[in-house]
Amino acid sequence: MLFGLLGLVAVGKPGAACAEEGFPRTRNVAVGERPLPGYEASGFRLGSFDIYPRVTTSVDHDDNIYAADTDPISDVIVGVTPEVDVHSNWARHSLALSANSNFVRYVDQKTENTDGWKVKARGKLDITRELNASLEVSQTRQTEPRYSSAYVSTALEPIQYDTSFAQVSAAATLNRWHISSSLSDARARYADVALRTGGTLTQKFRDRDDGVGVLRVDYALSPSIAVFTEGSLTRTRYRLNVGQDRDSDGRSILAGIDMEITNLITGEISFGHITQSFDDPRRNSISDAHYRARIRWFPTQLITVTLTGNQEITDSGLETNSTVITREAGLQADYELLRNLIINGWSRYVQSDYQGLDRRDKRIESGVGLNYLMNSAVGVNLHYSHGKQDSSGAASGRGFTDNAVGVTLVLQH
Repeated sequence: MLFGLLGLVAVGKPGAACAEEGFPRTRNVAVGERPLPGYEASGFRLGSFDIYPRVTTSVDHDDNIYAADTDPISDVIVGVTPEVDVHSNWARHSLALSANSNFVRYVDQKTENTDGWKVKARGKLDITRELNASLEVSQTRQTEPRYSSAYVSTALEPIQYDTSFAQVSAAATLNRWHISSSLSDARARYADVALRTGGTLTQKFRDRDDGVGVLRVDYALSPSIAVFTEGSLTRTRYRLNVGQDRDSDGRSILAGIDMEITNLITGEISFGHITQSFDDPRRNSISDAHYRARIRWFPTQLITVTLTGNQEITDSGLETNSTVITREAGLQADYELLRNLIINGWSRYVQSDYQGLDRRDKRIESGVGLNYLMNSAVGVNLHYSHGKQDSSGAASGRGFTDNAVGVTLVLQH
């Protein structure tokens, strides 16, 4: 199931709306995020907390589960995700807890079966009306998708890894100014993978710690337009360096505009510069243009069109190379055919340039989905996705195509 759920819209889930950076933009609410009275989970109250249990079950058919360039293998995949969200209902301050498990089972290729989970806690302290501080911690077990460059064709099972995340942040609004900052630490630990030919494919060289500091300053020119600048520092340290020192430090700066133009357009767009320098003097530093965009267009109250774009430096998953410049662009349209029936279509382009290797991957993903809410307790999603990847260069990877179709049932209280 490579791309099957990328276009899935939240089905009547409280708090589905995305948090806004900077000044709030509430004139328009996207189709997939607006409240739906009568179709949202009611939950139940326990003292000062509201509890929302939920179980999601999906059945998908994927025609290329290994993202193979030749002789693709298809299978039927069943996924079950029980979860619970707990939110405080205090007048001031807030505390949110969540936990879920993800059980994935393949009908034929049972070595692809995986279990994942996530626990998360986030607390917010309202120091004054204009100043707040937050702390968030989480622990996750995830599975790397089969199209990842880290896989070899003889890998018997999926790659799984655990991540630990902690972040402290603060935000203040002073008249026309909004200032926010955060410090975070993320630790990734990868499990080795058995090979069909015997032995293991080690992943220990990928274990790393990432520290990130971000400072953002917004200034409101008017109630609907603000300018901002954002700077970040990153520090990446690998637990095991093989052949070369892959530790690095990064810096980025962005300047942009955050806007809400009448009832038609909202979002932000920014441009800047990004650099990455390595402790190993034999490796060339990365210096490139940087950008980030998220624009929403509301041609009518029933339609939301979202355009996104981003560039970042990420880990390659390869032992001989540690960095990739990834550029993404996405487009999604959501149409509220009925209050409880939403149709969506989406497409995403991803380009990955491997540093120090003659390799470039280009991947196009697209899909359509239909979300039907029967009532506050039951929702159904139908979805189809298509993915195609091409790889070029002397060290090129796999090219493949993949199609998946499925149905998801959501039961909640």
